[in-house]
Amino acid sequence: MNILVIIIKIIFPIILTFPVFFSGLAFSSELKLISLETALSSNILGSMFGGLIAYNTMYFGYKSLYIIILVMYVIAFLGTNKRRIII
Repeated sequence: MNILVIIIKIIFPIILTFPVFFSGLAFSSELKLISLETALSSNILGSMFGGLIAYNTMYFGYKSLYIIILVMYVIAFLGTNKRRIII
């Protein structure tokens, strides 16, 4: 088997699971700061919104997904408190 194929089979799954890893970090840090009900409701709301965005890619295409996600990240960055969270 080609070494490039082996590297791709190892690197791509790691890159594709980064969002799940970082969402787990964000969720666990929220559990330390706020109540369980608020953290779980935020998690469910985020899952619903993510599903909505995923279904919109079927209509608008994947190129529009990059723009939508970039706008969402900017809004999330601007809407966060500037406190330091130690994980």
